[in-house]
This record gives sequence, C-alpha cells and structure tokens, in this order.
Amino acid sequence: MRIFLLFPFLFAATLCHAWSGDVSKFHIDGDTLRLNAPPETSDAYLSDTSTVIYNAAWHCNFKFEFAASSSNYVKWNLVSDNSDLKGNLNGYFIRVGYTDKNIALCRQSGASVSVLAQGEKSRITENTPIYIAVECSENGKWNVYSCLKSDADTILECSVTDKTFERAMYGGFYVKYTSTRSQGYKMWGLMRNGGTYKESPKPKRGDIVINEILSYPYPDGYDFVELYNNSDSTFNLADLALGNGKT
Repeated sequence: MRIFLLFPFLFAATLCHAWSGDVSKFHIDGDTLRLNAPPETSDAYLSDTSTVIYNAAWHCNFKFEFAASSSNYVKWNLVSDNSDLKGNLNGYFIRVGYTDKNIALCRQSGASVSVLAQGEKSRITENTPIYIAVECSENGKWNVYSCLKSDADTILECSVTDKTFERAMYGGFYVKYTSTRSQGYKMWGLMRNGGTYKESPKPKRGDIVINEILSYPYPDGYDFVELYNNSDSTFNLADLALGNGKT
C-alpha cells in the first residue's frame, strides 16, 4: 500500500478538524496550524476525534523555523485513547525533531514512551518543509515515509510491527517549546483515512476447547492447559477465564 503523493507539498487537506485543547496557543487557518504561544517555556496541544487504525494512512507536512532539540519538537499523535495529549494515554505518535533531529515512531503506554523505530539523523532541518506519511496494516505493520523538496521521491524512514493498541479515539499534535521558539512551528495538510477498531466475535460453546492438560509435571517442569480454536474465527481471549467444578 503506497500512500504518499507525487507532489506532497502541493497537498491540501479537505477535511475539517474540530480542534480542542490549547486552541488559544495556535493560529488556525484552514488546514494550517501555527504555534502562536506566549514567549515562555511550555507545551501545547490540539486534538480531535479520530478512530483510524486499521489499513490506515496519515499524511501531514511540517516546518520548523529553527533547529530541533529535546526541548523543541512535535509529537504527531496518530492514535490516542485520551483527548488530553499532555496527559497519560495509550497510543502511537510520530516524534518530529528531538535530539537526533529525525523522525521516530513511538508507542506511549500511560506515561511511558518507547521508540519503536526511527529514521536517519538530521532529517529535520531549519526552515525546510518535510512531508511525512504513515501507514498501518491490519496486521499492525507500520511504515513511515518522508519527502523533502530536494528528494526525487518519498523515502522509507522506518518500519516495525506492533499491535499493542488497536483502539483509536483521538489524534492531534503536541508541541514542546522554549520561550524563544514559541512561534516557530507549522503543520499543514493533515489527512487520515482507514478503518476503525473491529471488535472480536465472542466464542460460542464448542469454539474453544481444552486440547491437552498437564497437571502434575516432572520436577522443574510446568503445568499447563492447551487451548484449541475449533472454529474459523479469530477470538480475543481477554474476557475468558479457566475454572473447575468447584470455582
């Protein structure tokens, strides 16, 4: 699935976004967002409803009017279960800039952030627009692409498979900035498309059977119960439990 455009910097979004969050810290002009915050070291975010997650594609353009750093960067939240992008959440985001001035795909679990994959260093440069495109297959295969005006085509920044989170509710942007960089961020052309979270069917009697039991293992061994899917469906077993005649 190739999702990028031949001329990404001519790309303009046609979707309307109902932004919430630190709206007063941004200048919003159609599909273009510019940080317009007071000159103080702080952060700001904008979020809106987004349920895109399966066979999905995201597109956006970015421009920094300065050198990115660990104190000046953007988190482009693709998937979040919380509209407050400053708080704890479960989901995925693209980190644009940061210490290595690159593009990184990250997973956030509560307050913990893990870098899943990242592209080449120094890809984010001062006053140079960059187009970023992300795709996620139904199997959780993530591909992240980017394109500069000087590039003949988009390049694959990084790729990874991760299906830790499958439910999307919100998306948006989180910006970390210092007092001298409170008006130097621009994002435009945001587009999303794809499917939403699909609830797994509930198994019926006989769909899931106990295939084997080992209750008295040898010393240093393990007891176990082996389950067998006796159907043609895929089930999420998170809501099922094992029991016996007494419990």
